[in-house]
Amino acid sequence: MQRNRVQILDSVAAYARKMELPLLLGRRVRRYFRERRTNALNEAEILLELSPSLRSEVCAFVVSDGLLSGVFLFRRLTSVFWPKLLPLLKPCPVARGA
Repeated sequence: MQRNRVQILDSVAAYARKMELPLLLGRRVRRYFRERRTNALNEAEILLELSPSLRSEVCAFVVSDGLLSGVFLFRRLTSVFWPKLLPLLKPCPVARGA
């Protein structure tokens, strides 16, 4: 099923909120999708659709200051791997601090 543009932009906005991206970085991600034709459906596709530099910036935030900042594995990997590894992850609900 083809998603319409509003649904895609809603998905991107929800992703930015979920990842707790800083306001300006979230805006840049949403602007990127507004300016490009895309059929992003999930978190992995959102990351993979971003330009390489914006994808690296989002991944750096998520690992350094965002939701994955407390995950030892990601902090030990060099940042070159983050944009390649994060799109492969599948979200699963976990209580904060667990």
